[in-house]
Amino acid sequence: MNNNYIFFIIIGMYIVTYLPRVLPMLIFSKKEMPDFLKKIMKFIPVAILTSLTAKDVFFNGDRSIFIYS
Repeated sequence: MNNNYIFFIIIGMYIVTYLPRVLPMLIFSKKEMPDFLKKIMKFIPVAILTSLTAKDVFFNGDRSIFIYS
């Protein structure tokens, strides 16, 4: 492998990673979000934190705390 090959692989990986992040911002930046969507978006951080916490509260490793044996 020469250095040009590695360089172009890195540039290709950059483009593949960058485009999915930038394109939605460019497409939807001029549009206003509907009010119901703004209200729903307020609950997303709470839902994510709850799901991350509940996993650790109700599961010990690969076992559920509700299984008695």
